[in-house]
Amino acid sequence: MTSGDASDDANGHARENGNGHARENGNGHANGDADRTTDGKADVEEVLIALRSVVTEADPVPAPVLAAARAAFDLRSLDTDLAELVADSLDTAKRVRGPSGRRQLAFAAGAVTLDVEVTADGGRRRLLGFAEGTPGPVSAEALAGGTAAGAADPVTAELDELGRFVLDGLPAGPTRLRCPGAGGRAVVTPWTVL
Repeated sequence: MTSGDASDDANGHARENGNGHARENGNGHANGDADRTTDGKADVEEVLIALRSVVTEADPVPAPVLAAARAAFDLRSLDTDLAELVADSLDTAKRVRGPSGRRQLAFAAGAVTLDVEVTADGGRRRLLGFAEGTPGPVSAEALAGGTAAGAADPVTAELDELGRFVLDGLPAGPTRLRCPGAGGRAVVTPWTVL
């Protein structure tokens, strides 16, 4: 085929030059090749597969985002109430005086409230808490390193007669608390990075 046999149209597809000859369009296909589908679905699927590969390699989804997505999927249970984070001293500390060694969190779901003080000790966390509206126990699930693959075994603590509990040795990273609520429904806090 000579360079005068065909020319590309505006879309880069080969056109005949009047002599019945066609040139490849850059994808290895000549205009009208039999292996092309008439509706273009195969080409669209190939492009989507290639695009997914490029995006996954160039800009992968961060591990904490995947962990949060998996955690949200875990909350699909209809017998679980999601507690709301109603207070976080980390927000106030940043605005007022900078971070301190202790962090206080408060969660609420209906009649259940959980007040927690978090103390950092290297890569481990200690939670000293007070629970109302639940008979206990309170358990903590932590994702070490921010990934579901690094999920640590839940740590559980019974409540004392005043509703206090201590959870020791949790790895730093996304953590959620779980306790029984009203009517047998579990109360679960959102994943919070400790």
